[in-house]
Amino acid sequence: MPDFGIPDMPTVKEHVRNLLDNLPDNISWKQLRHELWVMEQIEQANAEIARGETIPHEQVMKEVDEWFAKLNRRRTQKRISKKLARAS
Repeated sequence: MPDFGIPDMPTVKEHVRNLLDNLPDNISWKQLRHELWVMEQIEQANAEIARGETIPHEQVMKEVDEWFAKLNRRRTQKRISKKLARAS
């Protein structure tokens, strides 16, 4: 592979060493597990991005709008049902 002057990606071990060097000395096991989990999630997301497994922002916003519209319709239907039940 040609060398384009881009450094190799750090290994998991290098990432963990860097993390440990930057954490407070009094970190708890629970906090450490959380930090490692966050690092893993970021690495997985970066790999998905590199593979092109992303959803365009416009599509996400469209889906969110549709979800909220559906939720609002349900809430409106519930309010109408309650009013009709009280009226009878």
